[in-house]
Amino acid sequence: MTKNLTEQIETTSDLLAQLETEQGDFKNRMAHAATNADSASIISLRHRADDLPLHIRAARLRLERLRLSRDEIKLDEIRDEPNRLAEPMQDAVKRYNEARDAKNEAVAAHAQAQNEIYNLQMQNAARKRAISALEFEMNSTGLPIVRSRVHSN
Repeated sequence: MTKNLTEQIETTSDLLAQLETEQGDFKNRMAHAATNADSASIISLRHRADDLPLHIRAARLRLERLRLSRDEIKLDEIRDEPNRLAEPMQDAVKRYNEARDAKNEAVAAHAQAQNEIYNLQMQNAARKRAISALEFEMNSTGLPIVRSRVHSN
């Protein structure tokens, strides 16, 4: 139906252009008929001059009605488009939020693992210092160092 309306709009638009061209050229045609002293043409042109504004207004009115009909049909066709597009958009937002949450969880797990590594490194360093201090203390007392069967690295 839109194709038919488009054709009608083009036809009506062409007709309106012809009518407006005819109205613009009307004075020249009237002068030509007066120059030729053609009274029948002058009478015919005067009747046409009386009718032409009405035909132009009618063509403009028809053109606007056709355009309105075309636009209303188009509006009906696209009215549900936002609703149709909303579902994929909502799915994308959901996936985005899930991905963001997964990223945040991964960042938190990474930070926790890094923190555990740091804490263990600090504990091990403190233990090594304590062992070194104990060994130094034992060496400085002059007592023999007794080694157990359990060796620490």
